[in-house]
Formats: sequence, C-alpha cells, structure tokens
Amino acid sequence: MFSPLIIVAGGGVLLWLLVLILRGLVSRQTPRLSDLIEPSWRAAHGSRPEILRHLRRRFVGMIAIAILACVSCLTWQIIAPHLGGLPVVLIPVMVWLAVMVAWSAWPWPRESGGGPDLAAAARPAGTPTHADLIRRGWTTFGPKWSFLFPGALLALLVFGLAAAGLTSVEDESGRLRQLGYQLQGGAELDASGLVTEVLSSVGASGPYPGWYYGGVILVVAFLAAIASLVVLGRNTRRARPLDIRLFRLDNGVRAAVAYTVATLSTAFLAFQGAVVAVMAAAAQFSAAQRTEFVVGEPIDAADITFDPQFLTASIVMLVISVVLTVVGVMLLASCARRMTQAFGVREPA
Repeated sequence: MFSPLIIVAGGGVLLWLLVLILRGLVSRQTPRLSDLIEPSWRAAHGSRPEILRHLRRRFVGMIAIAILACVSCLTWQIIAPHLGGLPVVLIPVMVWLAVMVAWSAWPWPRESGGGPDLAAAARPAGTPTHADLIRRGWTTFGPKWSFLFPGALLALLVFGLAAAGLTSVEDESGRLRQLGYQLQGGAELDASGLVTEVLSSVGASGPYPGWYYGGVILVVAFLAAIASLVVLGRNTRRARPLDIRLFRLDNGVRAAVAYTVATLSTAFLAFQGAVVAVMAAAAQFSAAQRTEFVVGEPIDAADITFDPQFLTASIVMLVISVVLTVVGVMLLASCARRMTQAFGVREPA
C-alpha cells in the first residue's frame, strides 16, 4: 500500500490537470461552420456544401453507436454475471473504442468537402483553385496542447491501474480483483471471557481494480487511443476542396473533428478513471475498518477503528471519482453544444 502523502499528492496533480482541461477544451470556441463559407460561393450555389450535411449525419450516427455500445455491455453483463461485473466496468472505454472505430471507418464524401458541384468534371470555368503544399500532421488543426490532455489522462490511468494491480490479490476464483491487507482478525480468551492475545491475519476486500479488470481496461483503452489517432490521421490526409473559396470551411471542419476527438477521448478516459477510483475507494474503505481488541478487556469491549492509511486513500479516491465524473459530464455537454453549433442545425440568418 502506498503512503497517504503519495496518494494525496497524486490526487492534487490530477485535480490540477483537470482544471487545465476545463480551461482548455470546455472554454474553447468553435465557430459555426456555415459562417465560414465564402459569400461568393454561397451566392453561386445557393446551398450548403455536402460536407456539412455529412457531418450532421456522422454526428448523429456516433451518438447512436455510443448508445448501442453501452447497451451491448449491459447485455453482456446480464448474460455473463460470472465475469464479476467486468462488462459494466469496461463501458467507458468500450464506448470510446466503438465511437472511434466507427468514425475512422465511416467514409468521407468523395468530393473531399466540396460537394458534388465541386467535382473536377463539373467545376465551372474560372473557379479559383490553389495548390496547398503545407505539411500537415495529426495535430495541425487545433492547438497541440489539446491533444496532450487525453494522453496525460491515459498515462495517469495506466499508473493507477498498475498500482492497483501490484496491490491486488486473488479472490476465491483465482482472479486478481481483491485488495489484500493485514488485520487483527480475532482474539484468544481465557475462561472468564477476557482477551489474552490478539491474533493477526490476512484480509481481502473487493471488487478492487486489480489486474483482472485493469489488464482488460488498458488493452481496450490503448486500442481506442490508436483508433483516435487513425481518425486524426485521416482528418489531416483528406484532400483539399477544389475551390479555394471553401478552404476556410475545410479548415473549420478539420478543427471541429480534431476538437471532437480530443474532447470525447478525454471525457471517456475521465469516466473510466471515475469507475476505477470508486471501486478502489470502496475496497479501501472496507479494508480500513478494523476491530481493535485490548488484552485484559472483555471481547465485547472491542472498538471499531479505521486504519488512517486506507481511510485517507479511500477519501481521496472518492473525491477523485466525483471530480472525474463531473469533468466527463461537462466535456460531453460541451462537445454536444459546440458540435451542434459548429455543424449548424439551421442556416445562419
């Protein structure tokens, strides 16, 4: 078990990181994409480009996929209750993985953001074109620090699960999902019922996010992170529109996609961290409760005490789980609001 000072310091670092996340991702402004269309293009075509309609369909589709992934995990839990709640524990990273895989596999319009009217064969004479030779990477669109937040949360999740795995012990089925600890498990009594010797034993409490849960969480989280990088890579590799008047719109679309990936990845990692933290808090609080026997006193005089190390860790983990949950909800709400604004459910006045 780690020192309470280390646990509190780690919790302080995490809270500081979450403050930066809220100041960065939540406060970031996302312009309405329709406003980025050049007036001359709008006057010539009289409608919005196909890419905006495509983004709306994609955004709604991702919501449906997230719901299906969540329902699938719950169904898996009902069908296989012997897994010890593993499907429920995996819901955040499974939803993250499903959304990012679906996003990366969903094809973009063939016209690369310009709509059918911008296809080469139908391009009107005199349409302004431009050769874009700027080198683009997966962090080109959007501030680079916004992509560090999900990476930092993933690193903290890896550290936390590794720490939990190292302090976990096997349950009755041989699965590493219990928190092991030393305790005063009983007492020897004399003929008059007085305690003559306090006995030490080993206890365990759970479910605890040991390797049984942590190993699967890390595998799914890394797969989701790879899928997120694929989404960002495809977002930057798409060809430019043929019409230079749509370049501002194209940049806005790419920035909106990058913002969505960064925000959703951070939100799902926050939810997964909250699940892990609340499991650890419950197991640590159970381990903190001790029965204190006193030699020479009747056994009925034993008091219930709390181990300060486990109690401190339990409180810190509970606070972290609440904060992570609030942050995840705020990030999802911010993403939904920003993307609804960006994709534009109505034409601007």
